[in-house]
Amino acid sequence: LLQSQQRVVYQIVENQRVRIRSIRMLGNAAFTERELERQIASKTYIPIFRTGDFDPERAERDAATLQQYYRDRGYLDAEVSYETEFLDVARERLRLIFRINEGTLYYVQEIRIEGNTVFTDEEILVCMRLKTGEPFNNIRLQADVKDLTENRYGAQGYIEVRVVPTWVFAEEPGQVIVTLSIQEGEQFYVGDIDVRGNFRTQEKVVRRELRFEPEQIYNLPETRRAEKRLRDT
Repeated sequence: LLQSQQRVVYQIVENQRVRIRSIRMLGNAAFTERELERQIASKTYIPIFRTGDFDPERAERDAATLQQYYRDRGYLDAEVSYETEFLDVARERLRLIFRINEGTLYYVQEIRIEGNTVFTDEEILVCMRLKTGEPFNNIRLQADVKDLTENRYGAQGYIEVRVVPTWVFAEEPGQVIVTLSIQEGEQFYVGDIDVRGNFRTQEKVVRRELRFEPEQIYNLPETRRAEKRLRDT
């Protein structure tokens, strides 16, 4: 009958609603349970304020998030999985457990710089947050790449520079070698300065806030500061 009527019927059995009543972190030593709980989306049930619904896909993403949190901070072998434990016969109250294998904390043995001609290796290394002999930290490494791209090269007119960070395990256990591959590109200068859309502000006022002139080296940080000054006016 359904086929003749070209209809599809879905029969849904909802069963009980499962709520997270507690979250446990097992195997963590480097970071506190509270710090790790702040990184995940799964939350415990709080009447009125929080539903605490259990979502397996969300829990899987949380485990991946915790694993990446460890690896970004030097625990490159870290592995995180999750499991569940019902707290009642009705299977409505659940404990979410994350099992953590932290592994080894890796240290930076060496930082190599490739492709740089504008700045020397020493000039680049001295301004980096990531240092040799310290634990590998991908957060600091990405911040170094941003600073090098925007503030160092960008201030010298190299606005198309590309800095690609990579790392490999060293022969010595617990050590990594970090490499920054730099493609500097061309140096740019300021050309004509064309002011448009200033219906209420005189052009000389706008140019005064820019504080750079044609034929000067294009300075990316100074350009952004000029934009802020203009917005403030």
